[in-house]
Amino acid sequence: MKINNESSAPPELDSDATVFITALGYESRSRWSAENLRFNARKKIAIRFGYSETAAFPINYETFVSLGFDIVDSSKQRYEQQLIETVLASIGSHDENVRIILDFSVMSRLMLADVVTVLGDLASIRPINVYSMYMPSAYLPPGEPMQLNKAEPVRAEFSGWSAHPDIPLAAFVGLGYEEGLALGAIEFLDPSYIWCFEPKGDDLRYAEKLADANRSVKRSFDATFLEYDLRDPIGLRSRIDELLRNLRGRARVAIIPFGPKLFAWISMLIAMQDSTGDLSVWRFSTHDQNQAVDRQPAGSPIWYSFLASK
Repeated sequence: MKINNESSAPPELDSDATVFITALGYESRSRWSAENLRFNARKKIAIRFGYSETAAFPINYETFVSLGFDIVDSSKQRYEQQLIETVLASIGSHDENVRIILDFSVMSRLMLADVVTVLGDLASIRPINVYSMYMPSAYLPPGEPMQLNKAEPVRAEFSGWSAHPDIPLAAFVGLGYEEGLALGAIEFLDPSYIWCFEPKGDDLRYAEKLADANRSVKRSFDATFLEYDLRDPIGLRSRIDELLRNLRGRARVAIIPFGPKLFAWISMLIAMQDSTGDLSVWRFSTHDQNQAVDRQPAGSPIWYSFLASK
């Protein structure tokens, strides 16, 4: 998949969309875009997680159904094929401009990988304009430290089957404010080089807790720390691309996308464009220990739009 025509400007609200895709979860911000961005979409899809249907899930479900969304269950086999078929069925025979509005704010990293793979499959058939959106959450204190219980590439397509398995491994680590997660992931992969990406958002309380949670990484490893602006997704994509170019042929790269989902989204889009096999995206999970936390939306949405083609 190739990506061109990047923009951080929101789409025009009075314009038509082919498909509107979002996630149906337990956070209140799950329904923010459905309630506030009334795009005239031919088809509206809410992807259901199939687990942890507590907290705000019941009202989210009622809202999506009342607004005419089709509910697609991600726990069912081959749900990605259902997404592809639904989008293709929504494209008119004379459509020149296919527009997908995508809210990934509450998607899990596994669901993000599924959606990126679907976009890649669609782009191989015809060019599509993607308007992706991330709504930040209101600050909540971090929970108790948890142990990682799963470590694997997020999907087979993101495994990075390198032709140079003997060259060193570098890690690009998206940092979050959960204590010990980044440290555990780095220790598991044992990379030779480490770059840590620190998000800079609107609420300074996140920055304070993020620094506290990752002091052990600074003490334990010779890592390079880079700040990125949550409201500049194009700048983040450019920074990661630049590092990848500099490391090409010298290191394999594993991306560990903790922190805001924007980092995971951009990382997976970059990985879908990679043809070297030297780039992988990993999933480190505490899934069985997680509790449903109802996160409220805060501020204004962050947009990253692009044209995807083969």
